[in-house]
Amino acid sequence: MIINSITLDNFRSHKHSVINLNEGISVILGENGAGKSSIFEAISYSFFKTFTGKIEDLFRKSADENDNINEMKVTVEFEHGITHYKLVRGKKKSSNIAKLYRKESDNLSLICEGDTVVTREIESILSLDSKSFLNAVYIRQGEITDLIEKTAAEKKELIAKLLNMDSLQKASDDFKEIIKRYEEQISKNEGTLLTKDAVEESIEQLNDKIEENNEELEKINPNIKEIEDELKNLEIKKLQSEKDKNEYDNLKNQIEQQNKLVDSIKSNKTINEGKIKDVEECELKSLKLEKYVKQLPKLQELKEYKTELDKHNLEKRNLENNIKKINENKDIQEKSKENYDKYEKIKNENSSLENEKQTLENEVNKNKEVKLRLKTLKERNEGHVAYIRETSGYAAKIFGENFSSPEQIESKVKEESEKVNGNIEKITEDINNNKNKLSVVKNDLNNTEKSLKELKNTQDTCPICQSPISHEKHLELSEDYEEKISSFREIISELDKKNKKHEDEREECRKYLEKIDNINIIKLNDEYTEFNEILKNIKDCEKLLPEIEKKEEAYEKLKKEIDENKDLLNDLEKYHNDFMISSEILKGLPDKEDEEKKLDVTNSKILEIKGKCTEIIRQYRVTDNLDHLIKYAQQQVELYNKYLGIIAGKDSLLKENENLINNLSEEEQCLRKFEEEINNLKYDEEKYKTILESYKLQDEKLEKSKLRKNTIETEIKSDEKQLENKNEELKRLNDLSEEQDNLKKYVEILEYIRELYGKDGVQKELRENARPDIEKHTLDIFNEFDFEYTSLELDENYDVYIENKNERLTLNMMSGGEKIVIALALRLGIASTVSGNRTDMLLLDEPTIHLDAERRRLLIDIIRQIKIVPQMIVVSHDDEMESISNNIIKIAKENGISYVDDS
Repeated sequence: MIINSITLDNFRSHKHSVINLNEGISVILGENGAGKSSIFEAISYSFFKTFTGKIEDLFRKSADENDNINEMKVTVEFEHGITHYKLVRGKKKSSNIAKLYRKESDNLSLICEGDTVVTREIESILSLDSKSFLNAVYIRQGEITDLIEKTAAEKKELIAKLLNMDSLQKASDDFKEIIKRYEEQISKNEGTLLTKDAVEESIEQLNDKIEENNEELEKINPNIKEIEDELKNLEIKKLQSEKDKNEYDNLKNQIEQQNKLVDSIKSNKTINEGKIKDVEECELKSLKLEKYVKQLPKLQELKEYKTELDKHNLEKRNLENNIKKINENKDIQEKSKENYDKYEKIKNENSSLENEKQTLENEVNKNKEVKLRLKTLKERNEGHVAYIRETSGYAAKIFGENFSSPEQIESKVKEESEKVNGNIEKITEDINNNKNKLSVVKNDLNNTEKSLKELKNTQDTCPICQSPISHEKHLELSEDYEEKISSFREIISELDKKNKKHEDEREECRKYLEKIDNINIIKLNDEYTEFNEILKNIKDCEKLLPEIEKKEEAYEKLKKEIDENKDLLNDLEKYHNDFMISSEILKGLPDKEDEEKKLDVTNSKILEIKGKCTEIIRQYRVTDNLDHLIKYAQQQVELYNKYLGIIAGKDSLLKENENLINNLSEEEQCLRKFEEEINNLKYDEEKYKTILESYKLQDEKLEKSKLRKNTIETEIKSDEKQLENKNEELKRLNDLSEEQDNLKKYVEILEYIRELYGKDGVQKELRENARPDIEKHTLDIFNEFDFEYTSLELDENYDVYIENKNERLTLNMMSGGEKIVIALALRLGIASTVSGNRTDMLLLDEPTIHLDAERRRLLIDIIRQIKIVPQMIVVSHDDEMESISNNIIKIAKENGISYVDDS
């Protein structure tokens, strides 16, 4: 199969990239992360829908909100035999795309569509499944050298994967997990089966216990019948005794209640007789209190006259005070009128001046804010100036030149940073290259020293294959190894010195870069911008200063004039206040003539009331303490009315006393009747208690027997249930024991299958079967590079041995170029074996990665000479690969989008 072109639309980082290929070697070059390897992934995705991650990860990420991505697809045009095909595979947001066309001239005819159908058709065309095809044509990073440098176990794993045997190993590992689960179940079952003896013993104990309880139950039943009969006889006696007792208790209770009733009637009779006596005493007292009933109204009338007299006297005093206040305030007004008018005139003038002062004061306050702002701006600018001077001085010290603006400093910082970073990157690259060389040389040194040691332990015998060699050849190999060791050590020493020098240079660069980084360009620009802005504001404020001073002078002059007026107002304030107060007082006072008329009327009323009061005092001989006399008379009248109320209930009390005497006689007669009945009743308290106690003891005895019977029956039911459960458990354990035997046999079968699928089973047999084909294909490819070797052999670990002129050599005895050729030939030989020699194409992904300069050059030369397949596509970031092909495709990335760089 030959691929003619690949088109990537919104695949990974590619927006729209068209890669045109042809027969021979095509090299896809680009920096790491440019999107080169995405092209190989696009091939595996389009042919077999094989990719890493999720399908959504294949969609290109949107560059911005306007970059709408609704479809991703890969289009491949290829030919197989004489037929040309066009393959389209991709995905829209809600549907898949998969179509395969046959191409004849410019006409396309659809062969099939749909993911599964297209994949099946591709496998049919290529006669290979997806895994075999990719293992055959796709040589991944590091696979070439891994085949000769890895350990035996790692090589087996890699070759098993390339020969599609990793699925067998996975099956073997899966069987291991399955066996583990069954073994865990077996272990769990063993623990469960340990309880079987205990269950059998429990069953035997339960059977014995049930038998014992049944025997006891047979003894208890007759005993219960005998107790029940005795209890019935006692119950008849008990009922008769209880009947007699109830009748005795009723009579006793009635006598007790009757005694209480008789006592109550006697008590009420005594109380009632006392009340009648109290009424008779009240009749005598009321006669003495009748005089106060006549006196109290006159005393109250006298009190009313006195209250009215006090009211008129108060009114008289108020009228006299009002007339006096009117005269006084009219006199004050006449004296203070002139000064009052003068005060009002100055006050009005000062009010106008105050308004003018307030306007000027507001402006003066605003001007103070301007002055304060000017001061603050100057203080702030001092800080900016200090920072700018300090930073400029620091920059001048570092760079050895003076600067007149932040722009010059920023330009110099950028220039020096780029220069130093470039130096660091170059030095780091040199160090890494030297480290890679050191690793390779040290590895070669160790291998050579090992070979020399083995050679010294043999005499005229090859230390690898034990075949005889001449003494001269033995000496020649020994000298060759020693020369190589000496050369390797000199190279190592030289590389160590270079790296030490590079490390010192890089450290100096880093220190210089740290000093440069200490210059904060962003802050410097901000400080400079702020400095200029503040300077402009300072100039604007200073322009306002003359007008500010003028307004401050006017404000002080006006303030002085207002203060003088205030002093004058303070002198006139007393006269002004006197006039205002007297005016307010006069407003609140009535007319003087009206007051004088009211005063005459009030004096007449006072004389009239005084006459009436004198008449009452004379008639009832009233002393000065009138309130005390009224209060005492009221108390005596209240007492008189109380006695009248008590006297009114005398007839009722006499009638009630007569009824009590009759009731007492009737209830005493009833009491005597109850006492005769209880004396005639035959009731023995001791006999009743004896019957009751016997009944109680017999009842408790019956209850205990029934309780024991219920307990035994409950135990029997519980034991029978337990016995049923234990029998079921024993059955389960017997079933489990049978299952355990079957599980152990099944695990033995699974272990056999796992070993069959393991590395030493079918895998080993398949490796052994594939080895002759791989040896043949590897030797054929190896000999295409003009090496004179007659045979190539792979041992069971896939270590390579070659023979020529009766010499059997290992890889350690070959040159670097021969090792690279062997590694590549072995990888291609495996690919030919897997594909049945049906591959027309090879895909090499970063074949030179991790190789030192010499081995990288050797591999590039070897790839250039490969003629075993019509088409080879190489992905690399190594510019030296350009020399092997005329079809160079360069991939670049800008703003996250990969594209073919045709420049």
